[in-house]
Amino acid sequence: MYSPKQGDIVLLEFEPTAWHEKKETHLVVVVSNQTFNAYTKLAMVCPIKEEAKDSPLHISLPEESEVSGTILCEQLKSLNIVDRNPKWMGKVSASVLAEVVDIAIGSVEIEESL
Repeated sequence: MYSPKQGDIVLLEFEPTAWHEKKETHLVVVVSNQTFNAYTKLAMVCPIKEEAKDSPLHISLPEESEVSGTILCEQLKSLNIVDRNPKWMGKVSASVLAEVVDIAIGSVEIEESL
Protein backbone atom coordinates (compact mmCIF):
# COMPACT_ATOMS: atom_id res chain seq x y z
CA MET A 1 0.00 0.00 0.00
CA TYR A 2 1.28 3.46 -0.94
CA SER A 3 2.09 5.71 2.02
CA PRO A 4 2.34 9.38 0.94
CA LYS A 5 5.47 11.25 1.94
CA GLN A 6 6.30 14.91 2.51
CA GLY A 7 6.36 16.76 -0.81
CA ASP A 8 4.31 14.17 -2.70
CA ILE A 9 1.53 15.37 -4.97
CA VAL A 10 -1.37 13.01 -4.35
CA LEU A 11 -4.83 12.49 -5.83
CA LEU A 12 -7.38 11.79 -3.05
CA GLU A 13 -10.98 10.60 -3.14
CA PHE A 14 -13.56 12.55 -1.16
CA GLU A 15 -16.91 11.02 -0.32
CA PRO A 16 -19.98 13.03 -1.22
CA THR A 17 -21.51 15.14 1.53
CA ALA A 18 -25.05 14.60 0.21
CA TRP A 19 -26.66 11.56 -1.43
CA HIS A 20 -27.01 13.28 -4.83
CA GLU A 21 -23.36 14.37 -5.09
CA LYS A 22 -20.72 12.40 -6.97
CA LYS A 23 -17.51 11.13 -5.40
CA GLU A 24 -14.82 13.70 -6.13
CA THR A 25 -11.06 13.54 -6.41
CA HIS A 26 -8.70 16.36 -5.48
CA LEU A 27 -5.00 16.99 -5.86
CA VAL A 28 -3.07 17.88 -2.71
CA VAL A 29 0.55 18.30 -1.70
CA VAL A 30 1.64 16.53 1.50
CA VAL A 31 3.22 19.10 3.83
CA SER A 32 3.72 17.10 7.03
CA ASN A 33 6.75 14.91 7.57
CA GLN A 34 6.81 11.13 7.98
CA THR A 35 7.17 11.35 11.78
CA PHE A 36 3.89 13.30 12.06
CA ASN A 37 2.15 11.07 9.51
CA ALA A 38 3.18 7.81 11.25
CA TYR A 39 2.44 9.03 14.79
CA THR A 40 -0.98 10.55 14.06
CA LYS A 41 -2.10 8.36 11.14
CA LEU A 42 -2.95 11.70 9.49
CA ALA A 43 -1.20 13.98 7.03
CA MET A 44 -1.26 17.76 6.70
CA VAL A 45 -2.01 18.70 3.11
CA CYS A 46 -2.68 21.78 0.97
CA PRO A 47 -5.03 21.57 -2.01
CA ILE A 48 -3.86 22.21 -5.56
CA LYS A 49 -6.29 23.99 -7.88
CA GLU A 50 -6.09 24.49 -11.64
CA GLU A 51 -7.02 28.15 -11.37
CA ALA A 52 -6.67 30.38 -8.32
CA LYS A 53 -6.63 34.08 -7.54
CA ASP A 54 -3.26 35.76 -7.31
CA SER A 55 -2.29 35.81 -3.63
CA PRO A 56 0.89 35.81 -1.53
CA LEU A 57 -0.53 32.65 0.08
CA HIS A 58 -0.60 30.78 -3.25
CA ILE A 59 2.34 29.06 -4.92
CA SER A 60 2.18 28.23 -8.62
CA LEU A 61 3.69 24.89 -9.56
CA PRO A 62 6.55 25.26 -12.04
CA GLU A 63 5.94 24.32 -15.68
CA GLU A 64 8.24 21.29 -15.38
CA SER A 65 6.07 19.83 -12.59
CA GLU A 66 4.18 16.56 -13.21
CA VAL A 67 0.90 18.42 -12.63
CA SER A 68 -0.16 22.00 -13.20
CA GLY A 69 -1.92 24.29 -10.78
CA THR A 70 -1.54 26.44 -7.71
CA ILE A 71 -0.98 25.31 -4.12
CA LEU A 72 -3.44 27.03 -1.76
CA CYS A 73 -1.33 27.33 1.39
CA GLU A 74 -4.06 29.04 3.42
CA GLN A 75 -6.17 25.87 3.18
CA LEU A 76 -3.79 23.59 5.10
CA LYS A 77 -5.78 20.63 6.43
CA SER A 78 -5.09 17.54 8.49
CA LEU A 79 -6.68 14.44 6.92
CA ASN A 80 -6.65 10.68 7.12
CA ILE A 81 -5.37 10.26 3.58
CA VAL A 82 -4.89 6.48 3.70
CA ASP A 83 -8.69 6.03 3.73
CA ARG A 84 -8.98 8.32 0.69
CA ASN A 85 -7.30 5.90 -1.73
CA PRO A 86 -4.20 8.04 -2.38
CA LYS A 87 -2.65 7.92 -5.83
CA TRP A 88 0.88 9.30 -6.36
CA MET A 89 0.91 11.95 -9.09
CA GLY A 90 4.32 13.56 -8.62
CA LYS A 91 6.51 15.44 -6.19
CA VAL A 92 7.20 19.13 -5.56
CA SER A 93 10.76 20.38 -5.46
CA ALA A 94 12.49 21.04 -2.14
CA SER A 95 12.28 24.79 -2.81
CA VAL A 96 8.51 24.71 -3.45
CA LEU A 97 7.97 22.59 -0.32
CA ALA A 98 10.08 25.06 1.70
CA GLU A 99 7.86 27.94 0.48
CA VAL A 100 4.69 26.07 1.48
CA VAL A 101 6.08 25.25 4.94
CA ASP A 102 7.26 28.86 5.39
CA ILE A 103 3.76 30.19 4.64
CA ALA A 104 2.16 27.59 6.94
CA ILE A 105 4.50 28.41 9.83
CA GLY A 106 4.13 32.15 9.23
CA SER A 107 0.35 31.90 9.50
CA VAL A 108 0.51 30.61 13.09
CA GLU A 109 3.45 32.58 14.46
CA ILE A 110 2.67 34.66 17.52
CA GLU A 111 2.48 38.30 16.56
CA GLU A 112 4.49 40.77 18.61
CA SER A 113 1.43 42.93 19.28
CA LEU A 114 -0.06 40.29 21.59
